[in-house]
Amino acid sequence: MLVPKQPEDARFSEITGRPLGSVFMQQYTQFAQHHARLLYMVRVSLVLGFILIVIRLTAIPYGYWALITAVTILGAIPFVGGVISKANQRISGTIAGGLIGLSLFLIPPQYHWTHHIALFGLMMFAMYFTQEKYAYAALMSVITIVIVAGGGPTDFEAAGWRIINVFWAAVVSILASLFIFGTGKRPVCRPA
Repeated sequence: MLVPKQPEDARFSEITGRPLGSVFMQQYTQFAQHHARLLYMVRVSLVLGFILIVIRLTAIPYGYWALITAVTILGAIPFVGGVISKANQRISGTIAGGLIGLSLFLIPPQYHWTHHIALFGLMMFAMYFTQEKYAYAALMSVITIVIVAGGGPTDFEAAGWRIINVFWAAVVSILASLFIFGTGKRPVCRPA
């Protein structure tokens, strides 16, 4: 009489008393903790490499802002919770700064001094909030105002491309943090 073949994980569970998946996850967790910096660098390399390839293949105008976004989001916070928080602040700051910066284009180009005075006033207003709870969002807002409107009242196309590049790079960074060696809310890199 033929005995039906048992799946490997069922036989493993009978022998060890633990499911194969839990043993694998325990071993992966130990590996990830021991090689945290290496896994972090692999994730960052994959994200930056992917963004660079997309920029080069599509010739996206001002594509370097996508690289800057990925570096600032993935930079010093190597765990998912921190990356998502930072990306959310980066995106909300970019939206606020983008809208404020784009609103300066409503000032007619012949009033360029009015544009620059309003730019200065709005930057100072946004800088006030860099000492609050969402300081990074406020800082990104100021930076985006400068990026969008700092070139003067005639640089409208560049402003739009810069905003688009920040958004798609933030999404790529979040997805990479979630799905490429994701670590939850535990820090991946510990000080040496």
